[in-house]
Amino acid sequence: EGLDKLLAKLRQGVDIKKQPAVRGPTVSEGKIGEAVDEWDPSKPAARAVVNFDSKPAGAVVLLDGELLCKSTPCSRTIGHGRHRVAMKMEQYVGQEKFVDIKGKAALLWTLSPRFALLSVQSAPPGQTVMVNGKAAGTTPLEARRVEPGVYEVLVQSQCHYDAGERLVLKSGDDRAVSVILKAKQGALDVTAEDQGGNGLEADVLVDGQK
Repeated sequence: EGLDKLLAKLRQGVDIKKQPAVRGPTVSEGKIGEAVDEWDPSKPAARAVVNFDSKPAGAVVLLDGELLCKSTPCSRTIGHGRHRVAMKMEQYVGQEKFVDIKGKAALLWTLSPRFALLSVQSAPPGQTVMVNGKAAGTTPLEARRVEPGVYEVLVQSQCHYDAGERLVLKSGDDRAVSVILKAKQGALDVTAEDQGGNGLEADVLVDGQK
């Protein structure tokens, strides 16, 4: 208390010994600062080179949701531990897995196609291919990508009878249609006359043969 108030209490006969003592906050003593980590520069970092590849090649690789490679095959240095790896490619079913990286590794994943492959051959070749009523090229038609579904494949020729197949194609199918065209038969009536209009008997040659 202030000196004036203390003297006033003494004059009034107040017993200052009965007044409660004023105490400050309790403070614990001790050391402060950051903990010191033991670091050995000779210890190798916990990282490894990982090779990424896909069948077919050209897939995008994601690591823990972030772009890692724009196209396979590729290799990257990755920290040890559990990582979420994904490979994606247009027109293919992507894959995503958790992979534990502990050292050098190689990941080769096969991606399943979302499409089917259709090939068409004919004898004789060079004939028009109709797929569901639309022209799709001429034979031989090799490994054409098509969506899964029902298809009517017909080979047409002016000199042959149409022939083909109806197919149900699923994702990943690789189907071939092969047909032998039957020639259309024709008849030829040939007569010969002289300058006076009189009928003549004569040899008839077709493609150089009698």
